[in-house]
Amino acid sequence: MSFALSMRNVPRVTSYADAVRFYERCVPWRNGGKDRPLINKRTRDMGVRMNGDDVVFRYHRTDVIRWTPDNSYQIDTGGYSSRSTCDFATNVMPHYH
Repeated sequence: MSFALSMRNVPRVTSYADAVRFYERCVPWRNGGKDRPLINKRTRDMGVRMNGDDVVFRYHRTDVIRWTPDNSYQIDTGGYSSRSTCDFATNVMPHYH
C-alpha cells in the first residue's frame, strides 16, 4: 500500500501575487502559530507564512517554496526528494510547458 499527497483541492500558485492572495485567504489557527494551514487542508504538516515580504510554503519541517516580491521563487527540498515533497512543490510553483 502506498500513500500519496493529494493537493487537488488546494488552489494553484503561479506568481508572487497568487502566493500573497493565497496567504491572505488562509485562516490562522485559533491557538496561534507562525504558519497558517493551507486552504482546504487543516493539517499542521503543511503551512504558509509571510517572512518579511516573502511568502513561504512549508511541508513538514521544511520550507520548500519561497516566493519573493520580484516574482521569483526558490525551491529547497531540505534533502527530502520524495514524491510527496514534489507533489507539494508543484502545486505552489508555476508549470512551464
